[in-house]
Amino acid sequence: MTELQSFLEETEGTSYSIRDFVERHISVLTPTEQQVVRTGFQLLPDSIPANLSKPVKRVSEQDPENGSRRKIQTLGRRSAYDADAHIKFKGCSPPAEPKPHANRFYFFGDDRFRIVKDSFGVMEPESVMRELLAISFLEQEQLPNVLHPLCVYEYKPSERTAGYCLVMHSEHNERLPDMDPDQDANHADHLRLAIFDQQLFRKLVPFQKVWMDEQTIQQWIANEAQKKGMSIEDYVRVEKEKLLGQYDKPFGHSPGFVEEAIEKQTELLITFQFRGLLRNMANGHNENTIISPSREYFLCDFETAAVIPIPAHADEKFLRDFCLAGVIESMELDFRYVAFVPHADLSKTPENRAQAFHSVFDKYSGISELFRRYHERFYEECRARGWAGRTLDRAIESARDTPVFADQALLRIDNDFVHAFYPFSQYLKNTQLITPWGWGYP
Repeated sequence: MTELQSFLEETEGTSYSIRDFVERHISVLTPTEQQVVRTGFQLLPDSIPANLSKPVKRVSEQDPENGSRRKIQTLGRRSAYDADAHIKFKGCSPPAEPKPHANRFYFFGDDRFRIVKDSFGVMEPESVMRELLAISFLEQEQLPNVLHPLCVYEYKPSERTAGYCLVMHSEHNERLPDMDPDQDANHADHLRLAIFDQQLFRKLVPFQKVWMDEQTIQQWIANEAQKKGMSIEDYVRVEKEKLLGQYDKPFGHSPGFVEEAIEKQTELLITFQFRGLLRNMANGHNENTIISPSREYFLCDFETAAVIPIPAHADEKFLRDFCLAGVIESMELDFRYVAFVPHADLSKTPENRAQAFHSVFDKYSGISELFRRYHERFYEECRARGWAGRTLDRAIESARDTPVFADQALLRIDNDFVHAFYPFSQYLKNTQLITPWGWGYP
């Protein structure tokens, strides 16, 4: 299947300089965060580059042409990258009609995820401001940063604003999963993974490299089962048993590359957090890690970022919230793992839920090198600040006893428990926040 080409095309709207946009929307930030932006205000561009004066949007070759176009690289479902100019357009896909979009967020101090509805394909004023907040923070703290804001587009095809696009210079745009020459598994591995979990298969296997629709997958499974004289159910069961332990590693990456990525990403995350910059949840996965040709690592995508004061002497409440926020971020940054963790009894009794959750978490924490490395570095930094001791131990235990920790841990590894107890689609169908543990928590 050939991937459709994408282009940038001029559209209706207004362009704002970064300083102008900040003055209009800085109130969405906390007082601490406003001070960060104000401190670096003079470093923000006060004019719009001439070549960016008119708003552009991302379109595909299937869309009717409404003016001149230039070819670009697509980034996810809403953004684009001009490789010749080294310019990233984040949120440049305004829909023709309003299209609500639900996303899973975590905020410092919370015990649960929040489901936040925003506009699909574009950015909101607060998400733009939080990107600018993080960039300002990184520059002031002299931390690795590859993004430099240029201007902001407001899409306005009518009286209604359709969303915003943050335009940034990014010298590099090679994402972590694209850098490893050994990342492609063979065709048989793809098919066996499809047997294991079709949804995970679609996430891990780029469709332009190997693509099979659901009907093709099911037909292949049926043919293989028939060759062996087995029922489809028995064939799938046997194949899953073969997978036990086989994918207990980041799928599709060579060991040396994984070790480098784990070490460098963990160090960035620890440095950011203990300086006071939290990425929180949305888009914090490792596909939003950029690597330069000289193997410098940069974390990007900060639209839910927050800046918090780091106290010299931390009490148990702060340590609990800080530990929880940190481990939630670290798990979001981790590789995806495939490990079959069967459960004979998935009934809804509290005892079975707790036992099932702990067996899944034990599996994840036992095979995740990033989780182990983050745990080590977190303790090292706490000890360096005099935070170690029984207070820290109690805070960590309290953090692990929260719904959000259980939810995040269950999403790190593919397992039967997730499918039975984590109907994520319910989040998106309900106008109110509902948790997958609606009947209680382990």
